[in-house]
Amino acid sequence: MSFVFMTVEGGRPAAVKTLKVYKLEGGFPRTEVKPFSGSVPAREIGLYHEDPVLADCYGSLPGNPGMHFFPQFETVVDRMLDYHQSFGMNTVHYPVSWYHGPLFGSEAEPLTDFGGRPHPAGFPKYLMRRLAARGMTFNAWLHLHQIDSLLPYTITDDDRVRAGEETVLNMRYDNRLFYRAWHGKDPVYNPLDPHVQEAVKRQFAELVARYGDEPALTGVTLNTVRHSIFAFGSLESGYNDVNLVRFQQETGLTIPVDRKDRFRFAKSYQWLMANAREPWIQWRCRKLHDYYKELASRLRAHRRDLTLGVVIFAAEDAKASADPLDPAQRALQWAREQGIDPALYAQDPEIVLRYSMVPADLRWRRAHGATDPQVYDLRTVNSAPEKVVPITLTPSASVNMHDRYFENDVARTAPLKGLSAKTQECGWRVSALNGNTVHGLENHVFALNNLDALTITKGGFLVGTFGIEDKLARFAKAYRALPAVKFEDIAGLADPVRVRQKVVDGANYVYVLNRLPYPATVELVLEGGAAEDLVSGETSTGGKLALALRPYDLRSFRQAGAQSRVTGGSALVAAEVVEGLKEKVEEAAARFRDKTARGEDLTALKPYLEKAKACLAGKEYARLYFLLQEAWAYTLRQP
Repeated sequence: MSFVFMTVEGGRPAAVKTLKVYKLEGGFPRTEVKPFSGSVPAREIGLYHEDPVLADCYGSLPGNPGMHFFPQFETVVDRMLDYHQSFGMNTVHYPVSWYHGPLFGSEAEPLTDFGGRPHPAGFPKYLMRRLAARGMTFNAWLHLHQIDSLLPYTITDDDRVRAGEETVLNMRYDNRLFYRAWHGKDPVYNPLDPHVQEAVKRQFAELVARYGDEPALTGVTLNTVRHSIFAFGSLESGYNDVNLVRFQQETGLTIPVDRKDRFRFAKSYQWLMANAREPWIQWRCRKLHDYYKELASRLRAHRRDLTLGVVIFAAEDAKASADPLDPAQRALQWAREQGIDPALYAQDPEIVLRYSMVPADLRWRRAHGATDPQVYDLRTVNSAPEKVVPITLTPSASVNMHDRYFENDVARTAPLKGLSAKTQECGWRVSALNGNTVHGLENHVFALNNLDALTITKGGFLVGTFGIEDKLARFAKAYRALPAVKFEDIAGLADPVRVRQKVVDGANYVYVLNRLPYPATVELVLEGGAAEDLVSGETSTGGKLALALRPYDLRSFRQAGAQSRVTGGSALVAAEVVEGLKEKVEEAAARFRDKTARGEDLTALKPYLEKAKACLAGKEYARLYFLLQEAWAYTLRQP
């Protein structure tokens, strides 16, 4: 056994204090959880995989390094289930179709190139039944970027398309087809093309027919990242003839460009951006909404409790730079430009918008050379409640945390010296980062505070919860005790401690969330029934509930009786915490004055400084704590 330690960023050293190795006798002990049980489901928390590499994440067996097929795959699932339940996780979100197509042995769309990600035939059913036996659930994700059956409709010759032939490929704003890249780029296909949608629907129908009756299945999620087949990616895409013609027919607007003009795609883009940008965005969003509604209806026709997930991925470059305090900028405008307008989903309980945060993106981009203070916008897209207001208006908002991959081929380029002939280094190392100590809960707190998330998942290529299991176990116990419905805010109890409540099945459910990485105290005034702690079983007395909260603590309670309520309360943090925040605001204000006196134009930063002052005056210490970590504050600190 060997251990390799590496730092992530140059100039940011780290140290290992201790290393402990344990041998588990009898496997992982299970964390006892008492989930909500009633007329609605309980909230869910668990693991997500971007890459379908389950068999690579839980070790191997002596003499059997390959774990991708039976009987070894059974051991993989045993270990995965034991690990998840050791700290209270109860759901797995996993690709059943990856970038190239289905992984489960599809007849509708046979796949020969698994991209190095083989699985046992029909593995979703096996996995779901194993999960169901443990009282856990499964959500099937589609990560499609290309579909081989579309080849007969694929024309890659720009001149043929300019001459009038239709292709399923994406026609861009620059009058060129796009099909040569994936990650970080717009999609290869036109998501509104009838052939594209029909190919997706065939896979979807087969998936529902095969696995729709499995009790563990909660639904299907479309991984609508920028390069996926399900949306446009950006306003640079989607200028195919079929789209432009339908837009004009359905809106009554006329694009004054000759349909025989070989440069019509670029000219149409230019006219739309200058004259009908918003109608064009709205039309694209409506068409994708119709498409997703049809997919969701197929799920609901099979089973009324199944949902369709649609991902809103937070951390593209352009997305991170939007100013949440500028009234001229619309929250989640980049998602609308991709084709997803959260406002259209406000009355769609069958569709779950999943806000996909990227917690380690700041460190990842700094490690890859980003030095401008604007890189700290990547904190804003996760932490700022203003960023996600449109999603809060939907009935089933959820959060996924996508782990950045820190990859390095150092074992190939500079292998360790002196190793025995029997020792082989892992040539390509992939790591994920989690926050140290209680900070590993930071993004779970964002998820619950900002979106009242009904499901929270985390992961990527690797198991996303390594090193924070004990913190997540505490969070999961309280979180899973809550019903999966939107709760109601309570006036005056939002910051630094968030309190929400909801009557379900004749009882009032309450959660109390410390939004800071510091201890806090809270006292709530109760009306009606006493508050029973859903984890410890302790009960309040005297119409009050007094709590001492740990950093990022979550507590859940139940009051008997539909008329029971939390009617008010107060929260406090230590004086030294408040003083520390006050000093940082004063420092920022002094720097602002000094730089302005030297002639620097800081007009763009002023709303943030005023917001910081208002947060301090209003005792909104949690919002202030994270506001001071955003790009404006780092800009002021520059010489």
